[in-house]
Amino acid sequence: MFTFEPITGRPIRVALVGCGRISRNHLTAINALSPDLQLVAVCDSVPARFDAIPWKDLPNVSSSVARYVRLEQMLEAHAAGANPIDLAI
Repeated sequence: MFTFEPITGRPIRVALVGCGRISRNHLTAINALSPDLQLVAVCDSVPARFDAIPWKDLPNVSSSVARYVRLEQMLEAHAAGANPIDLAI
């Protein structure tokens, strides 16, 4: 059984996997729950979907998050970096 320490004193760092139709719901929730959640990365195999994200409608979500086309790259990049991922959705 896994046990995890609660995350306190900082936002939960979230990565979004897939930037298709349902991602708008996830991004809206991240925006609404800011500053408790912080989007640190997005991943989609179709790079054009990054530009389709309605960033202007998400004032609490930075449009300058790291963008990846391969899940493995995203996980490796954030495994030991300054912005490790706490939650991938």
